[in-house]
Amino acid sequence: PRLAARYGRDLEMWAWRAAPGALDPGGRLFLNVLWRARRAPAEDYQLVVNLADEAGRVWHTTTHPLTGVNYAPTRWRAGDLLAGAVAVDLPPDAPPGRHTVHLLVRGPQSGEFLWVGRGPWPWTGRALRAGAFIVR
Repeated sequence: PRLAARYGRDLEMWAWRAAPGALDPGGRLFLNVLWRARRAPAEDYQLVVNLADEAGRVWHTTTHPLTGVNYAPTRWRAGDLLAGAVAVDLPPDAPPGRHTVHLLVRGPQSGEFLWVGRGPWPWTGRALRAGAFIVR
């Protein structure tokens, strides 16, 4: 069990999982997420997925609806639980090696990334490390 990740004041990510294993360049990485609205979200937040190499350099970024489908967070109510699956297509020139997945939440109206907190620490940064995978 993990401690929920709190994004700003509106959202909690209760569970997340990046499909493990090895992928080929041009393959697809799947992310499963479970969100809880702490209160009615103020914006139609987006999930930003950063893929980073072993040195921590981000080499690919994609933006998705929070649950992988277009169900606007401003329609969520306080206490709602929403599960989703997000598919991230790797570029054909994806570098080989071990990589990490980092999840950020951005407000498209404000353009700002929400701070993320875990456990007793109120804010630990803006990205949550959500898993690792290998590109063959």
